[in-house]
Amino acid sequence: QSTWGQLFSFKFRKSHSKLLMLERDESRIRGAFDRRILPLLTCLYGMAFLSRASIGNVHEEILAHLHLSEKQYSMVVSAFYPGYLAMMFPLAVLAKHMSPVKVLGGMAIAWGLTLCLTGAVETQLEFIFARLLLGMVSAGVFPVAVYYMSFFYRANEKGARVAVFYSSIAGAGAFGGLIATGILKIKVSAFASWRLLFVVEGVPSILLGAAVIWLLPRTPSLAPWLSDAERVLAVVRVKAPAGKESECFHGVEAHFVPWDVVHALLSWRLWGLVLTCLCAYTPAYSLTYYLPAVLDTYVSLIDSNLLTVPVYAVTCVAIIWNARASDRVHERPLHIARAAAVGAIGFALLTTATAFHWEIPAYFSMFLCAAGTFACIPLVVTWATESLRSITQKSVGTAAVIGIGNLGGIIGPQVYGLAFQPTVTESIDEKPGAHLPRGSYVYGHLAMTGFCVAAVGFALATRELIAHQDKSIEPLSPKQQPKQQQQQQQ
Repeated sequence: QSTWGQLFSFKFRKSHSKLLMLERDESRIRGAFDRRILPLLTCLYGMAFLSRASIGNVHEEILAHLHLSEKQYSMVVSAFYPGYLAMMFPLAVLAKHMSPVKVLGGMAIAWGLTLCLTGAVETQLEFIFARLLLGMVSAGVFPVAVYYMSFFYRANEKGARVAVFYSSIAGAGAFGGLIATGILKIKVSAFASWRLLFVVEGVPSILLGAAVIWLLPRTPSLAPWLSDAERVLAVVRVKAPAGKESECFHGVEAHFVPWDVVHALLSWRLWGLVLTCLCAYTPAYSLTYYLPAVLDTYVSLIDSNLLTVPVYAVTCVAIIWNARASDRVHERPLHIARAAAVGAIGFALLTTATAFHWEIPAYFSMFLCAAGTFACIPLVVTWATESLRSITQKSVGTAAVIGIGNLGGIIGPQVYGLAFQPTVTESIDEKPGAHLPRGSYVYGHLAMTGFCVAAVGFALATRELIAHQDKSIEPLSPKQQPKQQQQQQQ
């Protein structure tokens, strides 16, 4: 081999060796973030979801003790979301101007205290106020956490992490069913079981909020468990778009850009993502608050809480599997549409099974409903962070997608509350703890089928719109420029 060939071979081996070392260092840093940051964020969001959704596990207990009708119950459930939507944007902006860690920890402490106080309500009005306050103090958990994760992970790494983070709602649903089953069996003469449930869930949230503030670093450069060299690499590997200084150095953007907010809110691609998320959130929240109630039309309240555990366990696996499949091929909208289609099939089967009183097919169709609807939501949020350009647009756009999408938390319970059709009259003596006769939610299931089909349509339409816009602003190659000039002259 010639001298030049030997020199080239040596330089190639040397650069290849450096590349392998860099990849190993990045993998080690990414693993450290996965072990020390992701689990705490996942637990945080799981507790946030449990705080709003646990009301569904004691549906009939609340109806019996507070003497509420089905429509009044749906009003109590929906009262969470006006406050949630009102505080979504302020908390997202606040996280940009102060540490996201302090915002996340403060929210956890606040909703834990609110949840404990919810156990003391006596009337429907007090319950509505407690739910409204709970929504206000827990509004920014998801967008702020996703924003915080962008300090530590690249865009192509966030999909699976956001899915793991979001899958905590399925874990919380399964865990909440087990907790509710155990507490409903506890008979305390001076304290109703549903009141005890709220207190038991509120205290750990307060402790978790303190742990978040104490344990999570503000930025990679402040992580105490990384070496100096690893901190530098952790910051450099996450690049800010459009040539701006990486916000990882300071934790916030150098300046707030109002025009970016206006540009994001006027973007058609943002509203396509918002409609997709809304149509996915509506059936997902319907299941969150009414899955035990739907199961209760077939079995007792305690058994219905136990039967939700396998449904949420399968849903957790589906969320992570769909996100990993999406990350492998770097594609979002088709995976969103496929998951929503699975949800549509599930709700269509559930509608049919409910109409013909097929209990076992109805139960197994719930697996498809939950797995399909929940699996597409984290990909919509990840898609939004990838589609919007500047840091300001990403922050505000993510809050818009999640915030407006959460209107599904108002729409879904209202639809199911209005769709309830009593079929068999039973006394309270025949079914202990019951307040309403068993009935059918068949029209609610039918409406959710429509929402899932709409999610498929919006996801595919937004995909085509974004592809068309990106193609129209793509710079022409030198070979294409003369052709365009000839066409303009003609």
